[in-house]
Amino acid sequence: MEQVHAARDQVATTYNALIKDVGNAAKERVDAVTTAEDKFAAAVANVPNDATLAEALGSLRDEAANVQGALSDLAAEVKC
Repeated sequence: MEQVHAARDQVATTYNALIKDVGNAAKERVDAVTTAEDKFAAAVANVPNDATLAEALGSLRDEAANVQGALSDLAAEVKC
């Protein structure tokens, strides 16, 4: 679970840096990233401390994919 919590912390750190850099540009995409990150953090918090890494990954896979998708959409819009 320590690795899962470390991953969650890295997502939060990256998210905060991204929001600072993007500012008000692409607000809708930023909001989507915020929502995805919040859902990921909540999913991590809901993983029992005694869960195995495989169990934790299984329950977090969809939420992690949603964060990645939101970040990809934001990156594509900011590049335009």
